[in-house]
Amino acid sequence: MFAFIGAGWFLLQNNQSEKNTGRVITNLPWQVEITENGGTKVFGVILGQNSLNDFIVKYNANSETSLFVDPGGSKKIETYINKIRLGLFDVSLILLPQISKQQFSVHEETGFNPKPGPSGAMKLQLSEATIKEVLSYPLEGIMYIPKVQYKTDEIKARFGEPDSVETINDNTSVWSYSQKNMILIHDLKGKEQVYYFEQKQFKKSRDGIINTLKDSLKKRSR
Repeated sequence: MFAFIGAGWFLLQNNQSEKNTGRVITNLPWQVEITENGGTKVFGVILGQNSLNDFIVKYNANSETSLFVDPGGSKKIETYINKIRLGLFDVSLILLPQISKQQFSVHEETGFNPKPGPSGAMKLQLSEATIKEVLSYPLEGIMYIPKVQYKTDEIKARFGEPDSVETINDNTSVWSYSQKNMILIHDLKGKEQVYYFEQKQFKKSRDGIINTLKDSLKKRSR
């Protein structure tokens, strides 16, 4: 119940603040701009142009960069920010670096101290030199994780109607906003996740997330 009240309060306070003070609140998750070159601008940075470090310095954020290996063997490097103030609320973020296969193969060799995570993936630490280099790479994507749950009508009121909706199960669906290079994972029983991508990576990344969610559902049903 608290999660629903928190989400409603968030939207209400946003409306009242703008109305009463005339102050425009920025860095909200639905405030996405597409640049003249087709770039995705969100939270004051442009994906594919600004680096992960640009974002971290801009918000003076504490971050943790790690290598993850899922049970199927696929690997990825992510930078996690547990708490950051964007707009009116504290949220969590995952920054995704734009990294080549060659760069990744070099960086993964520095991984050490593997520990199992709640998702089943192994989490490995990276050397300080590797982390410094990864943070210098352009931002390929951002995953936004709110602390509260949004109801369906609240999402539509702020994010608008999606271009398409892919149903994963009775509780989970993927809402695509192709004109903003953004997708929203709507969870009726949990918290939402919002992903922002470079334009050239949008379709591939969206399809990959949908397939991963469907595969995960199949595994749980076995």
